[in-house]
Amino acid sequence: MLSKLILENTGPVENPTLEFGPGLNVFTGDNGLGKTFLLDASWYALTRKWPADVNSTLLSGRMARPVDPARPARIVFSLLTSSGRKLEDYEASFDRSAQTWTGRVGRPYSAGLVVYAHADGGFSVWDQARNYWRKKGSVDVQDRPPAFVFAPGDVWNGLSFGDKVLCNGLLRDWVLWQMDKDGKEFPILSGVLDSVSPPEFAIKPGPPMRISLDDIRDMPSIKMPYGTVPLPHASAGIRRIAALAYILVWAFSEHVKASGVLGQAPSSQITLLFDEVEAHLHPKWQRMFLRGLMKAIRGMQADHRWFVEDNSPSIQLLVATHSPLFMASLEDVFTASSDRWFDLDYESGTGKALLETRPFVPQGTADGWLAGEAFDLSSSRSVEMEKLLTQAAAMQESPDVTPAGIRAMYKALLEKLPPFDAAPVRFRVLAEAKGISLE
Repeated sequence: MLSKLILENTGPVENPTLEFGPGLNVFTGDNGLGKTFLLDASWYALTRKWPADVNSTLLSGRMARPVDPARPARIVFSLLTSSGRKLEDYEASFDRSAQTWTGRVGRPYSAGLVVYAHADGGFSVWDQARNYWRKKGSVDVQDRPPAFVFAPGDVWNGLSFGDKVLCNGLLRDWVLWQMDKDGKEFPILSGVLDSVSPPEFAIKPGPPMRISLDDIRDMPSIKMPYGTVPLPHASAGIRRIAALAYILVWAFSEHVKASGVLGQAPSSQITLLFDEVEAHLHPKWQRMFLRGLMKAIRGMQADHRWFVEDNSPSIQLLVATHSPLFMASLEDVFTASSDRWFDLDYESGTGKALLETRPFVPQGTADGWLAGEAFDLSSSRSVEMEKLLTQAAAMQESPDVTPAGIRAMYKALLEKLPPFDAAPVRFRVLAEAKGISLE
């Protein structure tokens, strides 16, 4: 898993240093400040490849380049082994003539399994048992892809590498797993879906079904409270979570099988990178999702006996979010000893991008997080209502307020706010104190 990341002359933040926790690592900040970039750089540190190096159609994985082409650019990182031992720093530098990042020759440290859920619906997967193979002495080892990078359509329809099929895709594998009564994948997939379901109902697979006269494939389906729906016709939120569940089960299952072929135990480590974790999820679902995701991964590890003797499974999460409700939900699970919160912001006066590791102080509510350091809003109200309340507060402090002004403001507040809101109540008290009728 990732322990440290140092960036020089690359990315929006000038020369940041990140010390990661072995558990949950959360990124917050405005658009354009580098949350996705930091996830991309973290993926590179774990795999030594940018997703764009493998599949240039995945726009969210563009390769990083120097901010100033005339100055050297470096990426320095260190990893933790499954036993907790910190490895020496690895340094990569940008080769301007080759327009690529270069470092020490050789296979990356076996980082276990690394899964990156991109904001656009694509995924990247790196598996120590299946990627970065090379020649050993005089033995010609067949080349393998340096990673599995799925554009959104690849997740559903499959992924190839030259003339080799790397992944059948969700639409085919789901049905094949479902029809295989002795297979392990479908029960595990069903368990993952159940763990990450929204609070109102459990996501349960339905029977395969045809959805078109022009497509002879049997499609997966989902049992919704109002009826069974073909998965391609499900909502965006259901499709994204179904795709995540599929990729996790596919990656874990293939890793276990590949480890068996190699005659080695499966890795006990997984690192999950998740960009815009709240995308398409209802607020009710956002509050429960992280806990459900952790339960799903641990359950899958147990189902696969995903451990090495005397070495318990470890899960590291790197998550970027814009959701105050998601941040509020972390108050139940965040642990200072193992988790970190990285907040990106603009420096006042200069506009420079800054990154700060902040102490995780519970705010109690989503409104509290909105008005806190993560999102920097003065309130959770609309912009126009915020202006009106600012004017109302100034009027309460003014010695020159007139009865007509108080009545006009009280009327405006009642039109915009419920009568039990604190602002109209304060104006009623003010009017009574001044002997002013609001009728």
